[in-house]
Amino acid sequence: KTTPTSYTDPKVVAINKSLAHFGQAMKPGAYLVDTYPILRFVPGYLSQLKTWHQEDLALFNGQLDAVRRQMVRDFAVLTDILAHYCEA
Repeated sequence: KTTPTSYTDPKVVAINKSLAHFGQAMKPGAYLVDTYPILRFVPGYLSQLKTWHQEDLALFNGQLDAVRRQMVRDFAVLTDILAHYCEA
């Protein structure tokens, strides 16, 4: 493995933070909006959850982009290998 996996690695910290937020948000009754759905229309009531959502989207989109970049690099290498093999 070429990447560090210690608890201080920014990616590991972001994933742990995301999982902690998820666990907190999924607790039954953690938010009054579960009992009183009308609260979702109160400005600012769900701002913490929306902030967490944006952070999670940034994390997951970053991971997806890294995979896409790696796939493009791997495809380019494979294309070069096949081109070299076909020339021989």
